[in-house]
Amino acid sequence: MATAKQLRFVDEFMVDRNASRAYQAAGYTAKGNSAEVAACRLLRDPEIQALVEQREADLRERVEVRQEQVVDLLWDIARADANDLIQHRRLCCRYCYGDGHRYQRTAGERERDVALWEAEQREAQDDAPVTAFDEMGGIGYHKLKAPNPDCPECFGEGVSDIFIPDTRLLTGPARTLYAGVKVMKNSIEVKMHSRVDTLNKVGQHLGMFKEVHEHRGAVGIVDVSEHVTADMKERVAKEMLRGAGYAFDDE
Repeated sequence: MATAKQLRFVDEFMVDRNASRAYQAAGYTAKGNSAEVAACRLLRDPEIQALVEQREADLRERVEVRQEQVVDLLWDIARADANDLIQHRRLCCRYCYGDGHRYQRTAGERERDVALWEAEQREAQDDAPVTAFDEMGGIGYHKLKAPNPDCPECFGEGVSDIFIPDTRLLTGPARTLYAGVKVMKNSIEVKMHSRVDTLNKVGQHLGMFKEVHEHRGAVGIVDVSEHVTADMKERVAKEMLRGAGYAFDDE
Protein backbone atom coordinates (compact mmCIF):
# COMPACT_ATOMS: atom_id res chain seq x y z
CA MET A 1 0.00 0.00 0.00
CA ALA A 2 1.33 3.44 -0.95
CA THR A 3 2.63 5.66 1.84
CA ALA A 4 1.45 9.22 2.49
CA LYS A 5 4.62 10.58 0.85
CA GLN A 6 4.09 8.43 -2.22
CA LEU A 7 0.49 9.60 -2.55
CA ARG A 8 1.67 13.20 -2.20
CA PHE A 9 4.32 12.51 -4.86
CA VAL A 10 1.65 11.29 -7.27
CA ASP A 11 -0.48 14.37 -6.56
CA GLU A 12 2.44 16.70 -7.21
CA PHE A 13 3.55 14.78 -10.29
CA MET A 14 0.13 15.22 -11.86
CA VAL A 15 0.43 19.01 -11.54
CA ASP A 16 3.21 19.48 -14.12
CA ARG A 17 4.72 15.98 -14.60
CA ASN A 18 8.03 17.20 -13.19
CA ALA A 19 9.19 14.14 -11.26
CA SER A 20 12.14 15.80 -9.50
CA ARG A 21 10.05 18.73 -8.27
CA ALA A 22 7.23 16.39 -7.20
CA TYR A 23 9.70 14.22 -5.26
CA GLN A 24 10.96 17.17 -3.21
CA ALA A 25 7.47 18.65 -2.77
CA ALA A 26 6.30 15.34 -1.35
CA GLY A 27 8.74 15.72 1.53
CA TYR A 28 11.67 13.58 0.44
CA THR A 29 15.07 14.99 1.39
CA ALA A 30 17.04 14.23 -1.78
CA LYS A 31 17.89 17.21 -4.01
CA GLY A 32 19.37 17.86 -7.44
CA ASN A 33 20.45 14.81 -9.41
CA SER A 34 19.76 12.57 -6.44
CA ALA A 35 16.12 13.70 -6.40
CA GLU A 36 15.80 13.12 -10.13
CA VAL A 37 17.23 9.60 -9.90
CA ALA A 38 15.09 8.72 -6.89
CA ALA A 39 11.96 10.15 -8.55
CA CYS A 40 12.54 8.11 -11.71
CA ARG A 41 13.01 5.00 -9.59
CA LEU A 42 9.77 5.74 -7.77
CA LEU A 43 7.90 6.20 -11.06
CA ARG A 44 8.99 2.72 -12.12
CA ASP A 45 7.30 1.20 -9.08
CA PRO A 46 4.26 -0.77 -10.32
CA GLU A 47 2.03 0.57 -7.55
CA ILE A 48 3.00 4.17 -8.31
CA GLN A 49 2.48 3.58 -12.03
CA ALA A 50 -0.98 2.23 -11.30
CA LEU A 51 -1.82 5.30 -9.21
CA VAL A 52 -0.63 7.66 -11.95
CA GLU A 53 -2.61 5.76 -14.57
CA GLN A 54 -5.73 5.90 -12.41
CA ARG A 55 -5.33 9.66 -11.86
CA GLU A 56 -4.89 10.16 -15.60
CA ALA A 57 -7.96 8.08 -16.35
CA ASP A 58 -9.98 10.06 -13.81
CA LEU A 59 -8.76 13.32 -15.34
CA ARG A 60 -9.66 12.25 -18.87
CA GLU A 61 -13.11 11.27 -17.70
CA ARG A 62 -13.67 14.58 -15.91
CA VAL A 63 -12.62 16.75 -18.82
CA GLU A 64 -13.93 14.36 -21.48
CA VAL A 65 -10.75 14.55 -23.56
CA ARG A 66 -10.96 12.35 -26.61
CA GLN A 67 -7.97 10.99 -28.54
CA GLU A 68 -9.07 12.76 -31.73
CA GLN A 69 -9.09 16.13 -29.95
CA VAL A 70 -5.53 15.71 -28.72
CA VAL A 71 -4.38 14.61 -32.17
CA ASP A 72 -5.94 17.67 -33.78
CA LEU A 73 -4.38 20.05 -31.22
CA LEU A 74 -0.89 18.58 -31.66
CA TRP A 75 -1.02 18.82 -35.41
CA ASP A 76 -2.54 22.29 -35.37
CA ILE A 77 0.50 23.54 -33.45
CA ALA A 78 2.92 21.63 -35.68
CA ARG A 79 1.54 23.03 -38.94
CA ALA A 80 0.54 26.53 -37.80
CA ASP A 81 2.02 29.57 -39.53
CA ALA A 82 3.38 32.27 -37.21
CA ASN A 83 2.54 34.86 -39.89
CA ASP A 84 -1.10 34.36 -38.96
CA LEU A 85 -0.30 35.85 -35.53
CA ILE A 86 2.28 38.52 -36.27
CA GLN A 87 3.85 39.82 -39.47
CA HIS A 88 6.84 41.95 -40.37
CA ARG A 89 6.01 43.56 -43.70
CA ARG A 90 7.81 45.78 -46.21
CA LEU A 91 5.28 48.31 -47.48
CA CYS A 92 5.48 51.23 -49.91
CA CYS A 93 6.81 54.55 -48.70
CA ARG A 94 5.11 57.91 -49.26
CA TYR A 95 7.17 58.55 -52.38
CA CYS A 96 6.79 55.18 -54.12
CA TYR A 97 3.70 56.09 -56.14
CA GLY A 98 3.49 59.87 -55.82
CA ASP A 99 3.44 62.02 -58.97
CA GLY A 100 7.05 62.60 -59.86
CA HIS A 101 7.91 60.49 -56.80
CA ARG A 102 6.94 63.36 -54.53
CA TYR A 103 5.24 62.87 -51.15
CA GLN A 104 1.79 61.32 -51.65
CA ARG A 105 -1.21 62.00 -49.41
CA THR A 106 -4.42 60.14 -48.79
CA ALA A 107 -7.65 61.92 -49.77
CA GLY A 108 -8.35 62.69 -46.11
CA GLU A 109 -4.89 64.15 -45.57
CA ARG A 110 -5.28 66.42 -48.59
CA GLU A 111 -8.64 67.66 -47.26
CA ARG A 112 -7.06 68.44 -43.89
CA ASP A 113 -4.08 70.21 -45.46
CA VAL A 114 -6.32 72.25 -47.78
CA ALA A 115 -8.34 73.45 -44.77
CA LEU A 116 -5.11 74.50 -43.00
CA TRP A 117 -3.88 76.28 -46.14
CA GLU A 118 -7.18 78.15 -46.52
CA ALA A 119 -7.03 79.24 -42.86
CA GLU A 120 -3.51 80.54 -43.36
CA GLN A 121 -4.62 82.49 -46.44
CA ARG A 122 -7.46 84.14 -44.52
CA GLU A 123 -5.14 85.15 -41.72
CA ALA A 124 -2.43 86.49 -44.02
CA GLN A 125 -1.88 90.25 -44.39
CA ASP A 126 -3.60 91.91 -47.34
CA ASP A 127 -0.29 92.69 -48.97
CA ALA A 128 1.11 89.17 -48.46
CA PRO A 129 1.71 87.22 -51.65
CA VAL A 130 -0.86 84.52 -52.43
CA THR A 131 0.67 81.06 -52.37
CA ALA A 132 -0.79 78.18 -54.30
CA PHE A 133 -1.64 74.99 -52.47
CA ASP A 134 1.10 72.42 -52.92
CA GLU A 135 -0.42 69.21 -54.28
CA MET A 136 2.94 67.49 -53.83
CA GLY A 137 2.63 63.91 -55.14
CA GLY A 138 -1.15 63.95 -55.38
CA ILE A 139 -3.53 61.67 -53.52
CA GLY A 140 -4.03 57.92 -53.47
CA TYR A 141 -1.48 56.77 -50.91
CA HIS A 142 -2.24 53.23 -49.73
CA LYS A 143 0.18 51.84 -47.17
CA LEU A 144 -0.52 48.20 -48.08
CA LYS A 145 0.85 48.52 -51.60
CA ALA A 146 4.12 46.78 -52.34
CA PRO A 147 7.24 48.97 -52.55
CA ASN A 148 7.93 50.48 -55.96
CA PRO A 149 11.29 49.16 -57.21
CA ASP A 150 11.83 52.45 -59.10
CA CYS A 151 11.32 54.68 -56.05
CA PRO A 152 14.27 57.06 -55.64
CA GLU A 153 13.57 57.56 -51.93
CA CYS A 154 13.38 54.01 -50.53
CA PHE A 155 15.10 52.37 -53.53
CA GLY A 156 12.41 49.69 -53.66
CA GLU A 157 12.92 48.57 -50.07
CA GLY A 158 9.80 50.28 -48.72
CA VAL A 159 9.25 50.83 -45.01
CA SER A 160 9.13 48.39 -42.12
CA ASP A 161 5.70 47.61 -40.66
CA ILE A 162 4.61 45.28 -37.84
CA PHE A 163 1.06 43.93 -38.04
CA ILE A 164 -0.79 41.98 -35.33
CA PRO A 165 -4.27 40.76 -36.30
CA ASP A 166 -7.31 40.83 -34.04
CA THR A 167 -6.76 37.64 -32.05
CA ARG A 168 -10.49 37.34 -31.39
CA LEU A 169 -10.88 36.38 -35.04
CA LEU A 170 -8.21 33.66 -35.11
CA THR A 171 -9.36 30.24 -36.26
CA GLY A 172 -7.87 26.79 -36.87
CA PRO A 173 -4.15 26.20 -36.30
CA ALA A 174 -3.47 29.90 -35.65
CA ARG A 175 -5.88 29.93 -32.71
CA THR A 176 -4.23 26.82 -31.26
CA LEU A 177 -0.74 28.27 -31.70
CA TYR A 178 -1.72 31.54 -29.98
CA ALA A 179 -0.79 31.65 -26.27
CA GLY A 180 -1.63 35.25 -25.34
CA VAL A 181 0.12 38.61 -25.38
CA LYS A 182 2.55 40.32 -23.04
CA VAL A 183 2.14 44.09 -22.96
CA MET A 184 5.25 46.02 -21.91
CA LYS A 185 5.93 49.73 -21.60
CA ASN A 186 7.00 50.32 -25.20
CA SER A 187 6.23 47.04 -26.89
CA ILE A 188 3.92 44.05 -27.12
CA GLU A 189 4.92 40.41 -27.38
CA VAL A 190 2.71 37.83 -29.05
CA LYS A 191 3.17 34.51 -27.25
CA MET A 192 3.00 31.20 -29.08
CA HIS A 193 3.19 27.55 -28.14
CA SER A 194 6.51 26.09 -29.28
CA ARG A 195 6.26 24.70 -32.82
CA VAL A 196 9.92 23.66 -32.61
CA ASP A 197 9.32 21.43 -29.57
CA THR A 198 6.23 19.92 -31.16
CA LEU A 199 7.96 19.29 -34.48
CA ASN A 200 10.98 17.77 -32.72
CA LYS A 201 8.72 15.36 -30.88
CA VAL A 202 6.89 14.51 -34.07
CA GLY A 203 10.15 13.96 -35.93
CA GLN A 204 11.56 11.74 -33.19
CA HIS A 205 8.45 9.60 -33.03
CA LEU A 206 8.37 9.27 -36.81
CA GLY A 207 11.98 8.15 -36.84
CA MET A 208 12.94 11.13 -39.02
CA PHE A 209 16.15 11.75 -37.08
CA LYS A 210 18.83 9.55 -35.59
CA GLU A 211 21.83 10.36 -33.45
CA VAL A 212 25.30 10.24 -34.97
CA HIS A 213 27.73 8.56 -32.57
CA GLU A 214 31.49 8.50 -32.13
CA HIS A 215 33.36 6.58 -29.46
CA ARG A 216 32.90 9.62 -27.22
CA GLY A 217 29.11 9.59 -27.53
CA ALA A 218 26.42 11.39 -29.51
CA VAL A 219 27.68 14.35 -31.52
CA GLY A 220 24.60 15.41 -33.47
CA ILE A 221 21.61 14.33 -35.56
CA VAL A 222 21.07 13.72 -39.25
CA ASP A 223 17.88 13.80 -41.26
CA VAL A 224 16.97 10.30 -42.47
CA SER A 225 13.38 11.03 -43.42
CA GLU A 226 11.92 9.91 -46.71
CA HIS A 227 8.16 9.81 -47.06
CA VAL A 228 5.42 10.34 -44.46
CA THR A 229 2.64 7.82 -44.82
CA ALA A 230 -1.03 8.64 -44.35
CA ASP A 231 -1.38 6.86 -41.02
CA MET A 232 1.62 8.55 -39.38
CA LYS A 233 -0.43 11.41 -37.94
CA GLU A 234 -2.42 9.11 -35.68
CA ARG A 235 0.58 6.91 -34.88
CA VAL A 236 2.72 9.86 -33.81
CA ALA A 237 0.03 11.24 -31.56
CA LYS A 238 -0.49 7.85 -29.91
CA GLU A 239 3.24 7.45 -29.27
CA MET A 240 3.43 10.93 -27.74
CA LEU A 241 0.45 10.19 -25.49
CA ARG A 242 1.85 6.80 -24.48
CA GLY A 243 5.03 8.56 -23.44
CA ALA A 244 2.89 10.72 -21.18
CA GLY A 245 1.32 7.65 -19.59
CA TYR A 246 -1.92 7.32 -21.57
CA ALA A 247 -3.40 4.05 -22.77
CA PHE A 248 -5.95 3.37 -25.51
CA ASP A 249 -9.04 1.18 -25.57
CA ASP A 250 -7.83 -0.75 -28.61
CA GLU A 251 -4.67 -1.95 -26.87
